[in-house]
Amino acid sequence: MKMKTLLKSIILCVIYNTAIGLEPGKEINEESYQKIYKNIAIRFSGPDYKVIIDAITTEFNDHPNTFSEAVRPLKITPDKTLWTITKDQLPLTLDDCYDFHLGSDCEKDTEYCYKNCLMRSSPEVIAYDAKNKKVYLNYPTPDIGTGGGPAILFVADINKREIKRLKLTNWGQLGSISPSTRYLVINGESIISIYDTQTDSWSKMNESENDYSGKRYIVHNLTLKKWLNDNQFVYIDQAHYFTRPVEPTPFINAKEVTYDIPGKTMLSEKKITENEYNEFIKKMNEKLP
Repeated sequence: MKMKTLLKSIILCVIYNTAIGLEPGKEINEESYQKIYKNIAIRFSGPDYKVIIDAITTEFNDHPNTFSEAVRPLKITPDKTLWTITKDQLPLTLDDCYDFHLGSDCEKDTEYCYKNCLMRSSPEVIAYDAKNKKVYLNYPTPDIGTGGGPAILFVADINKREIKRLKLTNWGQLGSISPSTRYLVINGESIISIYDTQTDSWSKMNESENDYSGKRYIVHNLTLKKWLNDNQFVYIDQAHYFTRPVEPTPFINAKEVTYDIPGKTMLSEKKITENEYNEFIKKMNEKLP
């Protein structure tokens, strides 16, 4: 009983410390936020993980010694809270949640199925459209596990205070907005999804890249590297064996690919070494908060 009380105290303390100390003009620690962008920062608060979007002022190190110091803010001061998003604001329906396997309770009571469609944990902020002030939030469902699983993607329009459900996606994905803000590219483990914000449509690439070779399962990690222009981007395709037991040398190969969205074509590809791939992943992880 004492242990339960202690754990509750620790959890409440963490929640309390995350929510306080954010008065306008007062410097705060960047660890208080999950994501920090040029003019907004996003944090979570409370047991239901309310999404709190703050307008902020950031200062960077003029003489950084490391890459991390160059991309991370030196000082962050909140200006005001722009919006607090709660789960009851999300446009969910029973159809969104019906297929999730919640056991006998869900079968007996569809209202229970609806209320528990999303897990009591924080969503992932996968991208921010600074031009249009839109935040893309990926919420986990009860079916996620250690290896990922289904999630529901929403876009929150800060200016209009509107939230739109986009699609069923996967947990643990990354997103990137094109320079024109027309496209959102989401890269998961083996598939890249592209959302056209003008036509409100989705397309996928590399759906058939994964294949079986005897008892070996070959998977591809597809990771966006950079945008070349509004319509073209470069991604890294790394193939490796995914087996049980784990292969002693799982790495197969890697290549850098240039892709054109309107033409739905791969314009070029170039092989890269395992060391080059590992260096790319290292730099990419340094950029993540």
